[in-house]
Amino acid sequence: MLLQASVLQAREPRHLFWDAYNELPDKASVIKPGGEWFPYPAYEDREGWEKLTKFSKKNYIAAGEKALKKDWPMTLASQYIETEKTGTRKYTRGVDNSARAMLATLTLAELAEGKGRFIPKLIDGLYWYAEKATWSYHVHTKSQPSRRGVPDPQYRVISLGSAHTGQTIAVAWHFFHKEFDKYDPSISKTILRSLDRNIFEPFLNPAKEKYQSWLGFNGNRVNNWNTYCNTFVLSAFLLCEQDPDRLLKGVERSLRSVDNYLNSVNLDGACDEGPSYWSMAGGKVYDYTRMLCDATGGAINLFGDDQIRRLCEYIAKIYIGDGWVINFGDGGPRTAGDALLTWRMGEDLDSQELRDYAIAASAKPATKSFSAPRPSSAGEMYRTLEALRYAPGFVVAQRAALADADGDMDKMLSDIRKKATSEWYPDTQVAVLRTRTGWFLGAKGGHNAESHNHNDVGSCVFFIDACPVFVDPGNLDYGKYTFSSRRYEIWCNRSDWHNTPSINGTVQHAGRDFAAQHCQCDTDAGTFSLDLCKVYDKDAQCNGWTRTYALSDKQFTITDQFDLQARKAADVLNFSTPGTVYLPGQKAGRYKVKKGEVVIDVRSFDGNHEFKVKISYPKDLLTASVVANDFKDLEGKLDDKMAKRWSNSLSGIRFTSSDNAPLQGSYSLNITLMK
Repeated sequence: MLLQASVLQAREPRHLFWDAYNELPDKASVIKPGGEWFPYPAYEDREGWEKLTKFSKKNYIAAGEKALKKDWPMTLASQYIETEKTGTRKYTRGVDNSARAMLATLTLAELAEGKGRFIPKLIDGLYWYAEKATWSYHVHTKSQPSRRGVPDPQYRVISLGSAHTGQTIAVAWHFFHKEFDKYDPSISKTILRSLDRNIFEPFLNPAKEKYQSWLGFNGNRVNNWNTYCNTFVLSAFLLCEQDPDRLLKGVERSLRSVDNYLNSVNLDGACDEGPSYWSMAGGKVYDYTRMLCDATGGAINLFGDDQIRRLCEYIAKIYIGDGWVINFGDGGPRTAGDALLTWRMGEDLDSQELRDYAIAASAKPATKSFSAPRPSSAGEMYRTLEALRYAPGFVVAQRAALADADGDMDKMLSDIRKKATSEWYPDTQVAVLRTRTGWFLGAKGGHNAESHNHNDVGSCVFFIDACPVFVDPGNLDYGKYTFSSRRYEIWCNRSDWHNTPSINGTVQHAGRDFAAQHCQCDTDAGTFSLDLCKVYDKDAQCNGWTRTYALSDKQFTITDQFDLQARKAADVLNFSTPGTVYLPGQKAGRYKVKKGEVVIDVRSFDGNHEFKVKISYPKDLLTASVVANDFKDLEGKLDDKMAKRWSNSLSGIRFTSSDNAPLQGSYSLNITLMK
């Protein structure tokens, strides 16, 4: 069935969470201080914790013992100054994240062991946090009114790091405040005051809204910051706010803010920020929904909402296999996947697709085993505790899925892939096309002002049996130029390192107006097409450029139909591949590549599966060439993240027309599997 892209018009705002809250007849009797709703054993319930940590007790205690030997990391003014000047994230990773991870590690170790051995070290860390000028990441202190790097303790505002830390501290206080009182009652009081200074007061204070734009109260569109921060903040309020009226105010403000997120994103459920951010976006919508359901004793249960279901299922639908996902924007091409997060979603939404994805994401074909049943979200206390709660059922399901495949993990994964279907996201304009033979295409339309945008309208990723043929490189390690005016000078943010054309010598431009036209998809026929003309500026002299992708069981065809006003330079069809490329006249094994052909040696991620594909192109219209990528940033430094991701091998294939190519015509590439 041929499906058009949605015509994006202003839609009536939904008030999903707010309306559900307002239906409560007596809010104060449902949402009460004290944290009694938290669905885990009290610290004193040793039998309960023995059962809950069945799969992880030894690991948690061992990690806690290592933490006992570590010093709490120092936070220095010079670190903030350097971060402001250079944009470095080394202190975010080395100080902010490591300190919070120590809090989480000590908390889990003490819950698992229950002997009080880890509490003194935990108190030291909590007291150190209580005295810190900010809980924000080093790279986010410029959210404060001064817009400078060194934190001003008079103007604490909430950002990603501070919200995350707030939950970690709130969970520790919830479980151990009675134990803290045995040392000195002032410890618990100091922790609560620090939560108030860093979380409760900044969240409730309308005067600080302009420094916390992620709330969405000024009418702006919001992204994953909204769901990420709100989930952590809500948990802190529900666990630690002692004043009933203030608790309700915090909950109400959070509900209205998350509604702003649901009204900012497309109804189709796609995550335009890429799969790397899905966990912070759609994944956090799920966490928020689950937490609110538990905190209200099921009185607010929104798992039946279609938008929430689509937001959750997106990650399963874009899964290619062997760890690969469709990635656009700043999203990476591979994800370890938080298998227990998606398993929880599958259980609560009764989605077999999410359950299957969770099992596939946790499978380790090389060792014919499954990864340990614990979350990949390091230091996230709520997800970790929920993982413990859901782990027993997940382990049973893993074993059952493998048994159904007669103990053959490769067959199990193949069976799961065969159950996956094609999908079209009309609002975001993302196509997911699959064949029964294992050929896979992900393609996108959209525009070039999406969240964490790359100039990639019309790009695609193409895989055969979960082996990459055409890929999206993803993003460099974040640095000072990532979100600067030079963002689109970075090679992997430019369209010519995506699978897009350079029209008349021009590349795509950034901005909301640079958008696809006439985008449509036929999931039954395996086709996707769009007009790219408006994605390039006036220098392209373009009347129309329709790109069509056609995927079948044994063939993938790319056709560009063009109409130019004047010829200024050559057209170039750009493609990125991690495979080894052979041009006409070169030998690909025993095969000598002919004119009008390019051969790519394609390999699986582990290198155990290898084959060759052939690209046939019109040799009278195009000339093929290849350029190697050096993985360097704008300062000429090797980007270790990118080099490691692609094992130092990423090539750009260029199909280039003549400088005086015709104004109207078409280019066609045909990709087949070599025997």
